[in-house]
Amino acid sequence: MNPLVVLLALVLTGSQAPVPQATAMRHAYTTIGTYRIAGIIIDANSGAPIPGAQLSISDAGNGAETTADDGGNFSFDGLPPGKYNLSASAHGYVSASYDQHGQFNTAIVVGNALDAEHVVFRLAPQGVIYGTVTNTQGDVVRMAQVMLFEAQALSGSQHPVHRATVQTNDLGQYRFAHLHEGSYYVVVQAQPWYAEWGFTHPPEQHPSGDGPLQDDQKSDPLLDVVYPITFFPGVTDPAAANELHITPGDQEEADVQLVPVPSAHVLVTGLPDSPQGMPYPNIRADDRIFGTSTGMLAPIQRREVSPGTWEIDGLPPGQVALVMQDNTAQGWSERTIATNVSDNSTIDASGAPSGVISGRVILPAGASAGETRVMLVSAREGGVFEASVRKNGTFTFPPLQPGTYRIGTGTDVLNGRSGTRPYIESVSATGAQVTGRTITIFDSGNVDVTVKVGFGRAVVNGIAKLSGKPAPGVMVLLVPTSGQDIALDSRRDQTNSDGSFTLSDVIPGKYILMAISNAWKLDWTDPAALKPYRDKGQAIEITPAQTQSVTVDVQALLAK
Repeated sequence: MNPLVVLLALVLTGSQAPVPQATAMRHAYTTIGTYRIAGIIIDANSGAPIPGAQLSISDAGNGAETTADDGGNFSFDGLPPGKYNLSASAHGYVSASYDQHGQFNTAIVVGNALDAEHVVFRLAPQGVIYGTVTNTQGDVVRMAQVMLFEAQALSGSQHPVHRATVQTNDLGQYRFAHLHEGSYYVVVQAQPWYAEWGFTHPPEQHPSGDGPLQDDQKSDPLLDVVYPITFFPGVTDPAAANELHITPGDQEEADVQLVPVPSAHVLVTGLPDSPQGMPYPNIRADDRIFGTSTGMLAPIQRREVSPGTWEIDGLPPGQVALVMQDNTAQGWSERTIATNVSDNSTIDASGAPSGVISGRVILPAGASAGETRVMLVSAREGGVFEASVRKNGTFTFPPLQPGTYRIGTGTDVLNGRSGTRPYIESVSATGAQVTGRTITIFDSGNVDVTVKVGFGRAVVNGIAKLSGKPAPGVMVLLVPTSGQDIALDSRRDQTNSDGSFTLSDVIPGKYILMAISNAWKLDWTDPAALKPYRDKGQAIEITPAQTQSVTVDVQALLAK
């Protein structure tokens, strides 16, 4: 059997460029076809060809690779009919799929009457953000954690999204490369190398009179300092942080100076006895950057001042979360006892946990719970609390703080519906308020929750057309008619070269379907921004396990 030969060519004005042989190939196609994908790869800014760019195609389990020639021409020959993902990379450029927007891209479809031989692949030069972290003496800060956040991410998030973290080198330098077009924030966490944290609250005496509970280690104000979480260009208020606007090829310098401040000394009262073998309460400090946590801060110091009261030191003042783990007979859970700390503040950790939160999962006939679990995700803190579902379908959570939680289930292991994915059909509760799949617990009363689970997520296949012709590269959006749980239940895709799209994993219900051109920067989670397009959208109803085929007209993006 002859191997697949991958050729490089570009058909322009009836002439054909020289066809060098592919430099590499992976997983040759089992069927040799008669179709080809061909085109040119160019710099998205200048339009100049990119010689030597690496390109690859892939479909279900197969793929091939090639290298662009000196004129940027490429070709994949001998292909069977199908839909192929085309991707490319080159030195100094952002690796990407063809016409990529975030997690979406346009696949190249080959077959009868389909033109796949005039592809123009525009590859964007990489953006770079770099800089140096220093202190107030002008000395470089080594091993600082530098984080990159992207504003207005294509994912639809309402907050800047954490993209990467790097550590400064021995020259205090950092660098973020391979950045696509967008707006970014730079955030720095570090500790002064000379810091020595001390305590400000003297411990009580042992009841036996044998001395203090712990040795007294007093604070030296000159050394008891921290660097606060600092945003470029050197501010501690996230609202004052500068956005770095990156276009393809930009090189932006973002130096950050860290200013030491006195560390915060916090008294935490109302603590339960520590678990056996644990010499201190199970409390950690998490950063809170743009409303979300990227991880645990450097180790903090703690000391018992009196039974049930501990002093926590080494904290940067400001947006820092103190998270406590509670261990109960029902299991363990985490709760945030503070989201903002200041020096000499007192925090009551006893809180006012809710009453018993229990309920049941109602399954379709013939299904059993298996190893199902129910999850509550805190809307404020992002913490996840889990409860196992018993064989009779009931569950009980450990005590939780009043607040708003999103309900989910780990029900992929439900028995009785092989090959079908479950979903939450409805949620109801007494003793709490329910909106969609969100539950709000107000006080310490008991809460009884009913979670109804369905089976058979659906698929919507379709063609987006503009002036009666298939439209490639268009954003397709399916949103619930109810307006509830839009971020969770909406589905998006980008049309392929033949205008086709697939929306998978759709929860049955009523929806509005839209196709909008040039809409990748549209905030589709904002009801006001989406309303003009919803009004002209196509209403469809999805039933369980359905595969529905539709045609949708493309709407033009409205001018702001």
